[in-house]
Amino acid sequence: MNDITKSFVNVWIAFKNVIRHFAQNNRNFVVIIISGLFWIIYNITIASNKVIWILALLNAFLCLVNYSKNKNLTEATMTLIIGLFTIFTVTWNNEFILIFTVSILFYVILSFMVSSIQIASKVESIITIAAGYFQSNNDFKTKYNILHSLAKQPTRHHQLSIEERSTIVKEMIFDNIPLEKINLAKELIEGFKIVLGFEINEAIDNYRLLNNFYLVINNKYLDMNDMEYIYNYILKAPLGPREYFDIIKTIKEDIIEKKIKFLEVLMCINEYASLFRDKDIVAKKTKEKLA
Repeated sequence: MNDITKSFVNVWIAFKNVIRHFAQNNRNFVVIIISGLFWIIYNITIASNKVIWILALLNAFLCLVNYSKNKNLTEATMTLIIGLFTIFTVTWNNEFILIFTVSILFYVILSFMVSSIQIASKVESIITIAAGYFQSNNDFKTKYNILHSLAKQPTRHHQLSIEERSTIVKEMIFDNIPLEKINLAKELIEGFKIVLGFEINEAIDNYRLLNNFYLVINNKYLDMNDMEYIYNYILKAPLGPREYFDIIKTIKEDIIEKKIKFLEVLMCINEYASLFRDKDIVAKKTKEKLA
């Protein structure tokens, strides 16, 4: 499977995941949507002018896509109105319908191709940079192929795009993480996105922070079991995940210099978080106790 096809597949997988999660969390709304779709299909089948129905719905769908991308309700609404006026004023014949259909299909296919090419180009650029830093006796092409193969391997929950996986591979190479540990790093960083709601760059930075603690203090790489304990403490604390990590970053120098066990740090943060519920106070109290 080439990069362009792989990019398209990743887009489709991400779309399916979004639909699945939406359906699981909004069952009543999904029932209403499905009922509405059946009502629309029924009206189209009995309509005297099916073409107008189909074009109007297509126009509404494209306006919705435009709104979801640009978040501009006024622009999307005006586009919808203009599109509907155009549909209702044109006298549609077979030739016009054919030209319209071919133009839309050509645009959609070309848009996906351009988008996939752009993603593939970004991935190639990221992996090329990583290969330049990769410490190995192999030639550049071999190093590139090794890292590209790592980036192409999907994570367990399919929540990371090929571009995000490539970025993780690059950052792990920068940190001299062994190749055999990179897939684990991808899985852990995916967990930061799913469980704690971090964007990819935040997730990578916070993974590196915790992994560095474990390397310096415990002489081991962060693993799934460690993260289970960490998630347990973070999710129980009356603080947001970003606030929790801000506290950790505030006291990281003390943790590393004194080689304090990270579990002790988590227990201390949670103790003061339950008492004060304020990031700055919790950071100050934790720092004093660990001093």
